[in-house]
Amino acid sequence: MPTHVPIKPTVLDRAVSYFFPALGLQRMAAREAQRAYLKASSPRGKKGRFYRNVPTTGEVFAADGRSTRARAIDISQNQAQVSGAITAITDHTIGAGGIRTNCEIRYNPSARPDDADAQANRESSNSAVEDDKSRWLERAWHTGASRMDHIEAQTLRLRNLVIHGEDIVHRRFLRDPSRHLPLAYEPIDPAQLEGITGTPNRGNLIEQGIEYNPDREIVAYHIADNSYALRTTRVPAADIIHTYRTDRPGQQRGITWLAPIMAHVDELEDIIEYSLIARRIQSAIAVLVHKNPNNIGFGASTPGVAHPTGADATDADGNRLSAIQPGMIHDVGTGNVTPFTPSPSTDLDDLTRLVLRSIAVGLGVSYEWVSGDYSQANFASARLGENRTWKRIYTINDFYTRKCEAPLHRDYIDIASAWGTIPAVPKKANPYSANYSQPHRDWGVNPMQEVNAITTAMGAGLTSLPDEAARRGMDYRDLLRRINESIQFARLLNPDISLYEGLLTIPEPPAAAQE
Repeated sequence: MPTHVPIKPTVLDRAVSYFFPALGLQRMAAREAQRAYLKASSPRGKKGRFYRNVPTTGEVFAADGRSTRARAIDISQNQAQVSGAITAITDHTIGAGGIRTNCEIRYNPSARPDDADAQANRESSNSAVEDDKSRWLERAWHTGASRMDHIEAQTLRLRNLVIHGEDIVHRRFLRDPSRHLPLAYEPIDPAQLEGITGTPNRGNLIEQGIEYNPDREIVAYHIADNSYALRTTRVPAADIIHTYRTDRPGQQRGITWLAPIMAHVDELEDIIEYSLIARRIQSAIAVLVHKNPNNIGFGASTPGVAHPTGADATDADGNRLSAIQPGMIHDVGTGNVTPFTPSPSTDLDDLTRLVLRSIAVGLGVSYEWVSGDYSQANFASARLGENRTWKRIYTINDFYTRKCEAPLHRDYIDIASAWGTIPAVPKKANPYSANYSQPHRDWGVNPMQEVNAITTAMGAGLTSLPDEAARRGMDYRDLLRRINESIQFARLLNPDISLYEGLLTIPEPPAAAQE
């Protein structure tokens, strides 16, 4: 377990802590967070072997990850490309209808497929459980005065995983007669899990708001009232669902998924900012005169005389051009400066594309999803990018389903069985067995060409009609029935186009076109 030596308080810190203990703790936490964040960024252009003392990401979060989370929140809200990519990832992963559970409780797993009674019992049991669970989900999320449905909760939890690197849910049992079941969940802002670090009176160790017993088992979480308050509430670990992606052994907290792109986001912001500054300077300078010994026609004629606009053209010693004002003609004196009008870089698009590609790689999506720029793409390259992005979406969906949605389903089955709102599950059956819905793909950048590509892939045996229909949220049997009904209906109508020929006016082509 890596150790971390905290910073020593200064004389000012001791003085502030003496009169204002809470403020003193906040000062120390802020300084420690800033130091940890700065140490996490190794100097660019240097090899890692020269910076062996740079802490790992886990050590940074062990010190205080608040500043890193704050940076992730900032770029997720204020950086247009990153914010748009996060929204696209979460919306496509969760989908318009959310991730739904199709129960698969089998009363007799060994029954034959042609056993009508067993299949009927299975279908009725699954339908009863799904209906009961839908009723429970209407008020499953406890958020105080606001109302949050299950789809909103899924989107929020996935955003927490992307931005904060972790999702925290407080499992609660509310004795509310209006609730179908007392089981409820309260989302917790990961910033509230800062808590305290030290050894409380009961002898357990608290690190990053998580309390461990001497055997290094998690026994409780210390949830702050908000991300700034020092007062915390101790919640037993059995009532907390803490989800994060484990990237290293011994990891205690989640690491933001935006960590790999933070440096590239800074570079993109710098490129755009400095390009705008160059254009402002260029528009601010009208003329630079470097040969005008008699000061003819450019404002003040003698040193120290005020310019008509109120600004001095020269100082008392005859030094001109103390400042540049927009739209002015400036006399800088012979030989004082080389005439130069700044010209903004013409390769801004190339630089921004380079950085945006790095951001896209870090997020695991295509460049087009991050930038919205299809000017350099054709159908083949755009389709490759879409396929790569959707592989990422399916991977995130599987991770979220396994880590976030499956535990809620198991909780529901246990509570609903205990309360008798669903039929009792036989011993031979798996009460937690369920299928989860997958994200529904759209038709790509060009639907007609996408259809041709799918047709070619099916002809080559690379995919099938059931698979392609399932990716778009349709049952292939219903799709075939709809196609057949459309064909039959069209034949039944048998429209006669010749009846409308007299009503249609087709313009004659121009003479040049006829030649």
